[in-house]
Amino acid sequence: MWCELHWDVYVPGTFITSAGLGTMGGFGLPAALGAKIARPDVPVLDIDGDGSFQMTMQNLALIREYDLPVIVTIFDNSTLMLVRHWQVMLYNRRIIAVDFNVNPDFMKIAEAYGIEGVRPSNYDELRSAVARAVRNNEALIVDVTIDRERDFVLPFVPSGKWLEEVIFPEGFKVDLRYRVRAMEGDFSIEIIMSNEVNPFDAVVRAMNVIRRGAR
Repeated sequence: MWCELHWDVYVPGTFITSAGLGTMGGFGLPAALGAKIARPDVPVLDIDGDGSFQMTMQNLALIREYDLPVIVTIFDNSTLMLVRHWQVMLYNRRIIAVDFNVNPDFMKIAEAYGIEGVRPSNYDELRSAVARAVRNNEALIVDVTIDRERDFVLPFVPSGKWLEEVIFPEGFKVDLRYRVRAMEGDFSIEIIMSNEVNPFDAVVRAMNVIRRGAR
């Protein structure tokens, strides 16, 4: 979900995601292997959660066996964050069956499979490690520690809510406005309204203005 919000895609067909539908977890690494086999000339990066990664991490054996230079970045927060996010935001922090009391050492897992692993402490270290892996055409596992109590996927529109009810990061504020365009017969009107107005009300107001003009 972070990638869908923040990843810049410049070439069509180069961003592959389950979109959070159906797979629960474990999609990233197998999908990255398939992408690399299909496009060996293109660098392939798997951005994964630690929970999702552990569901299919045995595929690291295939990376080693077939020498597939896939870069795996693990967001390590000791939780199934997509589910926890909903529990925090929509269910009054009723945290159930998502947190891990003990996570494995992903650097030792990388070592066990004979793959380089790094745990960067800053952006420069991350950039250097990824650039080196791309340059040398080598596989890499990157363990990025994040905070499950603070690092949420935001902005977020709760299920069944209006866009005006979006949840922003703390200290982040946007003045949402609707651009409503309504037509009836030969008459049309465009009205810009603030987010204090319900979208249905905005459309009704626009149609009323048109009808008054038609009369």
